[in-house]
Amino acid sequence: MGWSSLQALCGLAAGLLVGAKLGLGPAMGAVAQRLIGVYEVGAPVLIFAILAPSMLKLLRHDRGDLRRFTIHAIAWFSALRLAVIVVATLAVALLYRLPLTEPVGMAWNIPSFAGNRYFLTLAAACLTAWFLRNRSGWAIGLFMRVPDSIEAAGNLLTRLTPLFGFLVGIYIVSLPDMLASAVDRIPNAALHAVTFRWFSIGEGGPMTVYLAVTAVTALLCLGLHAGLVAWARLTLPAFSIRGYLSGYLLRVYPLIWSTSAESLAIPANLAILRRYGGGVPDALRDLSAGLAATLNLNGTLICCLVLLPAVCMAIGHPLSVVALLTCLPLIFVLGYAIPGIPGELAIFADPLAQALGISGAERDLFLLLFLSWQIGLTDSFRSAGSATDAVPVTLLLTHAYRFGSPLDSASRTPQSRP
Repeated sequence: MGWSSLQALCGLAAGLLVGAKLGLGPAMGAVAQRLIGVYEVGAPVLIFAILAPSMLKLLRHDRGDLRRFTIHAIAWFSALRLAVIVVATLAVALLYRLPLTEPVGMAWNIPSFAGNRYFLTLAAACLTAWFLRNRSGWAIGLFMRVPDSIEAAGNLLTRLTPLFGFLVGIYIVSLPDMLASAVDRIPNAALHAVTFRWFSIGEGGPMTVYLAVTAVTALLCLGLHAGLVAWARLTLPAFSIRGYLSGYLLRVYPLIWSTSAESLAIPANLAILRRYGGGVPDALRDLSAGLAATLNLNGTLICCLVLLPAVCMAIGHPLSVVALLTCLPLIFVLGYAIPGIPGELAIFADPLAQALGISGAERDLFLLLFLSWQIGLTDSFRSAGSATDAVPVTLLLTHAYRFGSPLDSASRTPQSRP
């Protein structure tokens, strides 16, 4: 793990140097503009391909104890997600000093939301999973493996860790020129100032906004992780913060940070859960770790909430606290369609633009900034936070389940203390 992280950091440094010398910003800007059209076609398909099979898996557990635990785990992850979204929304509203209400004519448009293709995609995924829940056959099995295949395909990129770091370095140093070139290609497009509570970033500082968004994302994600670790320490006598930091977090976090692939942490997560699980049955531990890789991606949701006001300010679209709150149900539901691969936040861009009534050149600029600012450093911090959060969250949810439903002691793994 340490070697992979070192490779990524060396690649990142090389990419920064090469990007600064070659000046690839204009070429990358042209590519980014073309990719927006591809994204608009592919995003609904990707959402359905991940969400429908995942829901179907959860509806088809044969064992009664696993079915009960699955319901418990989904409720636990959903409650945590709701709490994280509410707290992050409050922090974001205060940080950006958002007004309470929108100007007249800028409020949330419920009819357009109900009729957009993303709402229909979510509905189709739910209906498909429900319709197929009792059916069997090779086609059903193949369909249920689609999310795993998508995630495996994304994780193939992590085998090229030095190249990944190299490309991220080039991307970061080329971002200002890339955005300037792409904005010039959008008719009547212009960037506006982004105002935080303590300072404002002018029209010519998209790179500064990117770094500020990254810093806020990192702060909120690390704060969430610290809170979960403290909660686990207070709840579980066998849990040692020092052992957790030295034996797990400081080894896994750099690897996920450098690759932005949450699922790479699953093997280490299973090992640390066995160490601190204190008698959690293997089946429940494995199931909870698998569910966490899909349902406990709160770092991504935090980053989405941090990005949304910054992008709206940059394109000159008013965003109030009321409008931000009305986006929360969409963010909450779309969080179940995240594939856990680098750049996963792209799924949220167009649905949020449609929900906020952003159209025309303003919409093109929204997509460009949202998709551009969610890659690289922001992706690193949110992915590393989501992957490592899975350990304390899983320990807490299995502990709560054991209180409500005592488990067969014969099936428990031996308790192990550090």
